[in-house]
Amino acid sequence: MFLNKFEKHMKSENLLKYLKYSFGEILLLVAGILIALQINNWNDARIQQNQIEDTLAIVQLDLEMDINETDRILKYYMEKLMILDTIFNNRGGEDYIYTNNKVVTLNLNYDELKINTRGYDLLRNMNANEQFSSDTLVTNIADFYSTYVRKNSTIVSLIKEDVADNLSYYKNNFPWYENIIKGQVTEAITKEIYTDFKARNGIIHHSVLVGNNYFPFLTAFKNNGDKILEEIKARRNK
Repeated sequence: MFLNKFEKHMKSENLLKYLKYSFGEILLLVAGILIALQINNWNDARIQQNQIEDTLAIVQLDLEMDINETDRILKYYMEKLMILDTIFNNRGGEDYIYTNNKVVTLNLNYDELKINTRGYDLLRNMNANEQFSSDTLVTNIADFYSTYVRKNSTIVSLIKEDVADNLSYYKNNFPWYENIIKGQVTEAITKEIYTDFKARNGIIHHSVLVGNNYFPFLTAFKNNGDKILEEIKARRNK
């Protein structure tokens, strides 16, 4: 009887020890898993942060190049607009109009901003990820590019079409088209174009496309691009 009780006691005590041991092992296992998950999450966060930083560096470089190019193109169009303003407000008189051979070529050429989108393409993919969608700077950059890339394409297409139409009109209606292409513009050619209502309207229409559309667009791109640049620099310098 005594032996039976003793045996039961030992079994009960061994079971308790086993349960305590097993519970301890489970706790260690759970703790190990939690630590591993925490380390993994930390590594993922670090990788994601590095990815953002690397992409922001590319966006910054893209924007700096684009803004420098925008400055150059704005100067190009400013010269055009100043000549057009002088002509159509008759500030220089007929002598200025007929002797300035740039008049007849103002609507025959154009320049365009080709926006670099390397960084934007990377950010666009990141912005689709929920982990990055809450990043205000990433969202602002994505919105900036989605707006200006689309508008730039639309306005440039209109200007290209306008230039092509003007070239076609000159080619089909004037015998001196070859002279224009070669840059051999005489006072007689300038006067004929300026007094031809359709050619004159073509120059006016081109000035509207540039002065009322592309020039303000480029100015806005530069100003807002500068703001985005400042935000990127502030983030990267932290």
